[in-house]
Amino acid sequence: MDWNSFTSILVGGSLTLGGSWFMFRIQRRSSFYETQLKELYGPIRTLLWKIQAETQQRNRILEAGGKAWNNVVNAQVDRLPREQPNFEPYKKMLEDQNDRYEEVIRPLYRQIETILVEKSWLVTEETKNFFLKLYQYNNGQDLILQKRIPGEVYQDIEIKEEELQPFYDHIICTVEILQKKIR
Repeated sequence: MDWNSFTSILVGGSLTLGGSWFMFRIQRRSSFYETQLKELYGPIRTLLWKIQAETQQRNRILEAGGKAWNNVVNAQVDRLPREQPNFEPYKKMLEDQNDRYEEVIRPLYRQIETILVEKSWLVTEETKNFFLKLYQYNNGQDLILQKRIPGEVYQDIEIKEEELQPFYDHIICTVEILQKKIR
């Protein structure tokens, strides 16, 4: 075998091996992105959709109930003799919505926290930065709902749901980025 043939075989083999290695790396990276999307970011996004839908419905009910209660009270002002308005249906509505918050919405937040912990190997550095706020929000809600801390104390340390909005935006953006990467 002459030197040129040997060089051609060596270069050709190297290019083939290099190309195969490069394709393997791309496929492996794409597979990781798919796993992130399927096991972490996709499920979290779905839970956020549920939270958003439940919260919007809850807010609409509470707002409509508040307006209706004001109308009942204002109607009583013009009547003589004054009767006490029947607060029971409104009280029941408030209790039902508070129960729904504790039984439906709160567990969704805990599910997000659990997914982040269980799938921590898939979490990006940026997502890790949001975990603390989510954790503090969840624990703060537990403290107040379980009456383990006075409301006045909670007001000073409260993490409001609005403060989680950058996390929600990050999850949605990350899902879109991952979807583009695996296409």
